[in-house]
Amino acid sequence: PPVAAGQVSLRGSSTFTPAAVVASYAEHSGAYGSWASSVPSFIPVAMVVAGLLLLGKRRGVTRQARKPKLLTSRGRSVQVNKHKLKKPLEAVCLSNTPATREPKPEADVRHIVLDTGGALEYLEGQSIGIIPPGAKTKVYSIASAGQGDLADGTTVSLCVKRLVEVDKEHGEVEFSGPHAGHKVYRGVGSNYLCDLKPGDKVAVTGPTGKDLLLPEDPESKVLMLATGTGIAPFRGFLSSEFSGRTKGQHKGKFWLILGVADTSAILYPGELADYVAADPERLRIDYALSREDKDEEGRKMYIQNKMRQCGDDIWSWLQDPKFHLYMCGLKAMESGVHEALADICSSHGGDWQKILTRMRKEGRYHAEVY
Repeated sequence: PPVAAGQVSLRGSSTFTPAAVVASYAEHSGAYGSWASSVPSFIPVAMVVAGLLLLGKRRGVTRQARKPKLLTSRGRSVQVNKHKLKKPLEAVCLSNTPATREPKPEADVRHIVLDTGGALEYLEGQSIGIIPPGAKTKVYSIASAGQGDLADGTTVSLCVKRLVEVDKEHGEVEFSGPHAGHKVYRGVGSNYLCDLKPGDKVAVTGPTGKDLLLPEDPESKVLMLATGTGIAPFRGFLSSEFSGRTKGQHKGKFWLILGVADTSAILYPGELADYVAADPERLRIDYALSREDKDEEGRKMYIQNKMRQCGDDIWSWLQDPKFHLYMCGLKAMESGVHEALADICSSHGGDWQKILTRMRKEGRYHAEVY
């Protein structure tokens, strides 16, 4: 039926003015009674009804806190990004030591252990964020087993190379290394971390990342390809399995191919040698030393050329349905690695692209390059 201005007709019911709607709501809700009679009849009815519904919803519903996101791997669960930018974890530098046997000013790589007081739980292969004073968050791969270097859950470790590059546009004039007197660019995050002293406080976020977690199947074969500090997550893998500080869960084989400039640049040399000695049947390590070795064709021994030298063994591993391939390091390595794998597969009558597609679909291909 026709409805007068300022009224609303509800299907199957009487006609109400806005004030009547409010009064009716007040009668049933036990609230707003004294306010209902003061509502002007010219307020749009839809606004009144919508507002009352919203108020009722707010009165009757308590907003639930968002559940933390958990990441589970091999029976362990950790909260993802538990420590955020607005409220980072305050860690303390426990130690800062060279990661190579012969440290050089132009190739300063540090192993940094941070004391988290047990407040940071993480999985091997994850990353954390570091917030240098006055700068944006810098993300670094974790270089320790899930229980930390002390195996008590109180520490997290990083492997960081000090970034110092000659640059005409940026940087400072003074530098004590081989570029003395030249303008250089200093990486903010890497120099901050490499300059840490025991006792220094560090703002930490995370943990984050799930692409480089160890396989769920403990029988899997794991091939790890790394250049330089790309060894960080794999040091976590190997530490958890071969250090003796923690009880490893993996029964399958590990194989690391590490690309560095020369013998002096090998990261964690003593530690890696100890791991191989602890279980040579399960762990193999090969080094690609670009400034020292050459392949059969006289080319520098980059990681892709070392892979070609090991082509028969890599092809054999590729045939295993439980084989997982991990890659971490400089972005430039990725194309070379794929070319080497294509050559290896082709020489054995296989197709790397088809194998890669299947591995990606089955979650057996893991890459993190930067």
